[in-house]
Amino acid sequence: MKNRPMVTSWVRDEIRNLRRVEHGGEVWKHLGNPGEILDFSSNVNPLGAPPKIDHLSLATMMIFDGKFDKAREEL
Repeated sequence: MKNRPMVTSWVRDEIRNLRRVEHGGEVWKHLGNPGEILDFSSNVNPLGAPPKIDHLSLATMMIFDGKFDKAREEL
């Protein structure tokens, strides 16, 4: 790793100098007018999911423990 350049040496200045923003925070308070920003934080496709994957969505929902009951028991 000694021969590898620092990551920051190849990252553009615009990226290196970005201000840190907390995920889930008050984004409009920090960034201004909501009409000027595209928000890709959620899938709001008006057509819904493609029919080919409907069965996958239902199957995966049964896998996850949204209340983390099993994790709490282990802790």
